[in-house]
Amino acid sequence: MKRALSTFMFVLLLVSTLAFACNTQNVRASEPILIRADGSIDPPDAPITTVDKTTYTLTGNITSSYTGIWVERDSIVIDGAGYTIQGSGVAPFGGITLICRTNVTIENVRITAFSRGIILGSSKSNTISGNNITANDWGIDLSLSNNNTISGNNVGNNWFNIGLDSSSNNKFHHNSLIKEDICLQVLRYGSMDISINIWDDGYPSGGNYWSDYAGVDEYSGPNQDKLGSDGIGDTPHVIDADNADHYPLMIPWDMQYPYYDWPMFHHNAEHTGYSASIASNNNKTHWTSPVEYAASPAISHGKVIACALYGNAYALNLSTGSVIWDTLIGGQAYVSPAVGEGKAFVGYISGGTTTIWALDEATGSKIWSYTIEHITGVPQHIAPTYADGKVFIGPIADEKIYALNATTGQLAWTFATGDAGSSPQSNPAVAGDMIFVGSQDFRLYALNVTTGMQIWNFSTGGRVTSSPAVSNGMIFVGSSDGKLYAVNKTTGAHIWNSTHSSVTSSPAVADGMVFVGFEAFSATTGALIWNNSKGSTSSSPAVADNKVFVASDGGSIFALDMTTGEEIWSYKTQTSRTLYSSPAVAYDRVFVGLGSTLYAFGVHDINVTDVKLGKTVVGQNFTMTIYVNITNNGGYTESIDVTAFANASSIQTQTTTFGSGTSTMLNFTWNTTGFALGNYTISAIADTVLGETGTSDNSLADGWVFVSVPGDVNGDKYVNIKDAVLLGVAFGSWQGQPTYDPNADINGDGYINIKDPAIQGAHFGEHW
Repeated sequence: MKRALSTFMFVLLLVSTLAFACNTQNVRASEPILIRADGSIDPPDAPITTVDKTTYTLTGNITSSYTGIWVERDSIVIDGAGYTIQGSGVAPFGGITLICRTNVTIENVRITAFSRGIILGSSKSNTISGNNITANDWGIDLSLSNNNTISGNNVGNNWFNIGLDSSSNNKFHHNSLIKEDICLQVLRYGSMDISINIWDDGYPSGGNYWSDYAGVDEYSGPNQDKLGSDGIGDTPHVIDADNADHYPLMIPWDMQYPYYDWPMFHHNAEHTGYSASIASNNNKTHWTSPVEYAASPAISHGKVIACALYGNAYALNLSTGSVIWDTLIGGQAYVSPAVGEGKAFVGYISGGTTTIWALDEATGSKIWSYTIEHITGVPQHIAPTYADGKVFIGPIADEKIYALNATTGQLAWTFATGDAGSSPQSNPAVAGDMIFVGSQDFRLYALNVTTGMQIWNFSTGGRVTSSPAVSNGMIFVGSSDGKLYAVNKTTGAHIWNSTHSSVTSSPAVADGMVFVGFEAFSATTGALIWNNSKGSTSSSPAVADNKVFVASDGGSIFALDMTTGEEIWSYKTQTSRTLYSSPAVAYDRVFVGLGSTLYAFGVHDINVTDVKLGKTVVGQNFTMTIYVNITNNGGYTESIDVTAFANASSIQTQTTTFGSGTSTMLNFTWNTTGFALGNYTISAIADTVLGETGTSDNSLADGWVFVSVPGDVNGDKYVNIKDAVLLGVAFGSWQGQPTYDPNADINGDGYINIKDPAIQGAHFGEHW
């Protein structure tokens, strides 16, 4: 703490000097790496490369006892490429320093052990994104700096995570801000500090994750007043009197994508096949794409990425199914893509070669490729796994496992199993520093992620044609001997095995159960929990929202209750051939390739089906009831606001929550006080729910009401003998009886009694 305080005083003096030095020669530290104004790098042998003097990419780690990178040039990108800039623990300057700079982007870099991780002094319109800034005295410090964007960074365990001195209109969002003990999240300093900033990206994008936020998440919506959690805190995170994050995140931003995305086969590197996403309760399709998909899709950043059987990789808009990009990769693509580092890793088989491509996730442009020679004519199904900066493939037809550098495509290592020339289908799972993969030589292998060296192998009674899943210290994998095996993750020791029927289906693991095909087993003992035989399957199950999704070889997809195995819904396609595509669950939808079509299941659909009027004539300053029927035709429980209108004037708003496939009737009371005499069209509007596309039926205008003088029963603008006769005929009746006339129930209490003639008599003879 003493070191931090002394450095703090030094930094205050430093900022006051540097922030006003824009028109003077920059201060030089004794050993900085300089990106000079002319674009050159000083010293030239620094581990930074550039080909256009616009993008500067680190090629190695940087260690400094004084300062890191000092930037003298505007409008550039500094890409850390995952490398670290590390100080000495007493380094008094910054890991990266910008003084009087504009339009500089700092991304993908780790900074630790400096006085300050990143310094912005008198700088504007810069972007700091996707960095890891930890264990500095200050994390990110802004002095006299405005209109900068700081997003997607992990800023933690610094004495002060964010420092502000007279810096306003900066936007902070999607950062993970981790605080320990007496450390401060945000420190405003300076004798005349005025720092008012933006701390969120609006709803539903959200703000930042604050480790010391004590709020709860029980509501949703822009006002956080609708029942149901949405990953955003219900109350703002107040920083000080001038600054607040109105939509604080409940979990770190870098955990959002695994929650909503499905970036590779079986969801994650561990291949658990489980997602925390909600999933549809019915088989309605959100959209379909008429392309023949042979393998499972990946879902990332609002895109569905999949390989067509013959030669193309596609990215489709998650909401509409429209094509974002279409890249020809050639050959037959029995490949389930993986996404990482902004790249989509795909591949194809042509003759005796398999080629792995890295495509730009946003545009589909080719970045690098790696070609593997193997035996001609051997079918295989490839699902790259991205983890730890590498892409893992195999074993392919040469029975080798390949690890490629995800950034460059260079080979990191290979490992040879046995029985080359067979038809491999197992794909690697990664957990920590270990990689697990099955082989056609009757073995499950555990390898070191970094070196590819074998740690252990486990012998089964047949070829391992499913991909392993890793959970709770165990590896689960199926074999062609008809058994599902559980082995110890660390030692490879046998724990249990059970007989199962879907030898090529890869297991999914959730809530203490292992799911293979249409069967569920205890993860602890291997005991069979349920078996719902829907036929054979080569597809691997996905688990989400207490449901198990499996595609059958007969061309159908089934949603089964996770606990009982009972069918919740199913969908039959026109094909009857084997389906190799396994379902993926993301953004509350289920995606799967069935035959010649990629399907997206899951519809949000609210429908205002009826508006009924309690009466057609109502006396001015009296009330009437409007009945609105709402139907949930979608696959999810929804919480919505419904508003009734008289012409364009709001009558009343109610919030209702109701389940998939159900209807609810809402009663609205219209008090006509303040409404002018005349005709009013009555309508109702239900709010659009998140993800709803067909919104034309969310509103309905149905009928009109005449606001008149109290006692006017027939609506002719007069209170006279005609109205008295109508009231007399209905006198003594109540709501539900044949003679009851709601227009004669002047006070709207459900009875036509002495109170109604009294009101009519008080207004008898009146007219407009």
